[in-house]
Amino acid sequence: MWAAMVSLALAAQVAVPFEILTTHLPEPRKGEAYKVQLQASGGQAPYTWKLLQGSLPEGLRMDASGVIAGRAESSHGFALLVEVRDAEHPPLVETRLLPTAAEAPIALRWAEAPSAGASGENSGGQVSGAVQADYNGDDPAKLTVFAVAVNQDGKAFSLRYDQRQVHHGETTGALAFDVFLPPGHYRVQVDGVAEVRSGVVYRARLAQAELDVQ
Repeated sequence: MWAAMVSLALAAQVAVPFEILTTHLPEPRKGEAYKVQLQASGGQAPYTWKLLQGSLPEGLRMDASGVIAGRAESSHGFALLVEVRDAEHPPLVETRLLPTAAEAPIALRWAEAPSAGASGENSGGQVSGAVQADYNGDDPAKLTVFAVAVNQDGKAFSLRYDQRQVHHGETTGALAFDVFLPPGHYRVQVDGVAEVRSGVVYRARLAQAELDVQ
């Protein structure tokens, strides 16, 4: 049930070009200056940020512009659930869990860059490629990788779905796709979702420039 809900949710999100780009935060060092600007894209600027859950170490604070700054009084790591809203009415809203880490909890990369091939006799063509997900989170998680192609009308076509249990340092290897699609201009997008436990979910996104399928 959870997997089906994730699939539907991801498919619904791909047409909305609004997302949090920051995946993790640098670890603080006691007494040293600390400053991070949270990043988002899409929607209408300016963005307004809010801390929903978690707490910053003494000496650090986060403002509505998404800047976390100060001098931490400890070197302990932390995790924050943050929200960003754009300036539209009503606003677009995104949330993300941001842990302190040396690298992103989920790293997505193209094992084979997406490409479009002609079908020959039929109208339309094959969209093929392969994506790989590396899991760097400390705790075991259920990792879902969902690839879609979104056409110029915002309609999403499923390319690949993969779900598995992962531990720190594990990789999915190349997850290949080769799907026939109707004519159109497509943006290939991959979402990675790692569910550690209730309320602790890491996310990552990878997108490819438009492909022309004829």
